[in-house]
Amino acid sequence: MSVRRWIVLALGMLALLAAASVFLLSGPAVNRSARPSTYSSNPAGCKALFLVMEELQLPVKRFGRGFQWLREREGILVAIDPRGVGYSAREIKKVKEWIKKGNRLIIFQGREKRPTRHKEKQTKKEREFIRFIRGGSLALRFGLRLKPVERVSRSSVRLELPDADWHGNVDVSNRARWKKPSKDWDIVAQDAEGPILVTRKMGKGEVTAMCDSTLLSNRHLKKDQNLRFALALLLKNGSPKEILFDEHHHGYMVSGSLREYIGSSVFSWIFIQAALGVIILFYSRKAMHAGRFRSLSRAPGRSSLEYVDSMANVLETCGAGSAALEVILKRFLSELSQRKGIPLRTLGMDTLGNDGLSVPGAPGDLADLIVECRKAVERDEDPEKAVVLARRLAITLAEMGVARARGVKA
Repeated sequence: MSVRRWIVLALGMLALLAAASVFLLSGPAVNRSARPSTYSSNPAGCKALFLVMEELQLPVKRFGRGFQWLREREGILVAIDPRGVGYSAREIKKVKEWIKKGNRLIIFQGREKRPTRHKEKQTKKEREFIRFIRGGSLALRFGLRLKPVERVSRSSVRLELPDADWHGNVDVSNRARWKKPSKDWDIVAQDAEGPILVTRKMGKGEVTAMCDSTLLSNRHLKKDQNLRFALALLLKNGSPKEILFDEHHHGYMVSGSLREYIGSSVFSWIFIQAALGVIILFYSRKAMHAGRFRSLSRAPGRSSLEYVDSMANVLETCGAGSAALEVILKRFLSELSQRKGIPLRTLGMDTLGNDGLSVPGAPGDLADLIVECRKAVERDEDPEKAVVLARRLAITLAEMGVARARGVKA
């Protein structure tokens, strides 16, 4: 099988494993119909408000992208208790810049029902939900905090909007009120429990925050004058260029390009895993691109010159002169034992002598040469000296070979 087919097969297996892991490890689908989204016809949704504003021919639109894309828009952004997707620091920075240019942000945030079970018995999702409530709300990023109120679930509260010249009774949840805000905020409406509606100037724009998100829901929009209040709040400065409802942070994301869609979906993880697989495959085959692997051990029938050349390259690379000399000395003694006709183990330091090593064609100082080579190996002396001794051994071995050949002819 060719290399290209192996790569295609590996990529296919990685994609299959990634898809299987996403399918097996992902939890059950989230019920987004219970969120206060303009897509939801659930009693907790806000689709009725969106449809009414469409019938009134107001410039309402659903905004399914991150806040960093607000630079292309102008008007009002309505965020109704968005808790499906968290906020990045970049998004908060961009939305503040967008407001300062003369746009408005209206936040409807309510108090969510937290898990009542003991901390030790809470599931992982419940613990993540609590952490998200504590640090992930949009109002908190603007310095607003909710405080719980122990009263009847809902009540009719008289509210006034001086800028819009509107006043009336609004059906409001009593689960929470704003804590006392900083001096940057102006309290527009409040009751005995605390502020209900607050507003703040930011550059040329404005931020408005309501402590109840349920008054816009399909269930409660028809009560009292909730719908009139919502319209008065949105249109107090006249009809804006656009009225955007944040759906991105409810989990309804709209991508402006294929790259954005892949980056915000599970396909990005599949692509990353496939890319890592290709990189690992490439580096695992890198040795084959550099050359075929060859073992240093001498195989049967292999050329001795090839073996010597391989060993010489290794020893030269490591700068191991004494190690190279030791290898040459062992081969020399092996040849010498064959010429002399004595076992190799008997050629020790104590048995060497000029009389005992009288080999035809060999120099008279053969024993001294062997002793000097052994000392150079033990002391790991200068590589240049090791080269000189190795050359002397090679010359001696060559002279012995010539002498032996002459003796055979004679």
